[in-house]
Amino acid sequence: MGYVDLFATVQSNRAKLDKTNVIVQFVGEEKGLSSLAVIRGGLHQAGRTNAGAAVIVILRQGLAQELSPESFDKIRSFDQNLANVRLMVTEDIRGNWSKAFGVRMDAPNVSAIRGINAQGRIFLQSDVALESSALAKELSQRLEPSPAPRSRLIGPPIMPGERVPNFLLKTEPDSVLRLSNLRGSNVVLSFGRHWSAPCLATLLRMQNRKEKFERAGIKVLAVLTEADEEKIDAIKRKYGLTFPIVPDPTGIIAKRYSIQMWPTLLSLDRKASVKNAILGANRNAIADFARFQTKESDSPRKI
Repeated sequence: MGYVDLFATVQSNRAKLDKTNVIVQFVGEEKGLSSLAVIRGGLHQAGRTNAGAAVIVILRQGLAQELSPESFDKIRSFDQNLANVRLMVTEDIRGNWSKAFGVRMDAPNVSAIRGINAQGRIFLQSDVALESSALAKELSQRLEPSPAPRSRLIGPPIMPGERVPNFLLKTEPDSVLRLSNLRGSNVVLSFGRHWSAPCLATLLRMQNRKEKFERAGIKVLAVLTEADEEKIDAIKRKYGLTFPIVPDPTGIIAKRYSIQMWPTLLSLDRKASVKNAILGANRNAIADFARFQTKESDSPRKI
């Protein structure tokens, strides 16, 4: 489970998206990704090689963490051999996308599709699945000549082998840590949001494994986006967290790391290069968190 937000990516590419065609596909369940084959077939049949297109797949919030490896393979291979076509994938965080396009993401087997041409005009609006031939007819007539858009798929914010950005980390009111000072040590760095259950589950999991990490010489550190020192203090008290947690109230640290999904867990080597990136909270972390919540709810309240 987790939270993902590609609005920053879409915003950064808005100039490109405004000058290219856009196909927006809403997917409520994993089986709904079969619509990708329909879109791919429609684009092939349309034969508009001079018309660039950004295909944006909007997943129901939380669906990304339920997808099978086979589904991710389908997503990654979608735009291979499709001239001037790029795929982008995001989740419908807080209903932002579905509200904008008037789509009910809570409807059974939702498979709505929208088409916007390079001039910004909506040319396709269907709330039911289309056949490739019907889609091809619309695309062949409606797509406008335009360049291929720039976009990127959901994935690790910093690829393995890349060195992470350096910055000052205020971990306590009177304590400042420079990330570069941790070079020479392996580091587990988590990015989360203070209101997100999967993010809190990841923090609790890190605390439960903190001693094991320390025995192995691994430093543990977290960054909480949209949280100030007061919120972090409350979270540390509630969950008994003893490792440094850095407030990132404006999201500037997450932005420097190009974080798109919360939680994101980075494993850094002794040279401050990324060894591995994990998106979302795993099932063990969620189970630990659920047990903690149950235990706390069963405890007598102090009056």
